[in-house]
Amino acid sequence: MAQKLKVTLTRSVIGRKWDQKRTVRSLGLRRIGSSRILPDNPAIRGMIRKVSHLVTAEVVDGEVTPTPRRPSVVVIGTPEAATDQPADAAEAEKESE
Repeated sequence: MAQKLKVTLTRSVIGRKWDQKRTVRSLGLRRIGSSRILPDNPAIRGMIRKVSHLVTAEVVDGEVTPTPRRPSVVVIGTPEAATDQPADAAEAEKESE
């Protein structure tokens, strides 16, 4: 199995050169403390070397399980609000009863 690298952003990109900001973003890192597991190849190693003062990298062996993602849509309210009918039709139906 191919090795993977866990890359973590440890320092801010504020005040850094544009190409360093783009390199950090290309690694998939957005904010301090964010991590990504990336394939171990020369391109990724070069990107890490370019911003080595901003990131830490460690080799990860074995099977890597991704962390579960939060749902992008959360429905808040009563189950009645989640019906297929538009709001006006639901109100008209209640009035007719």
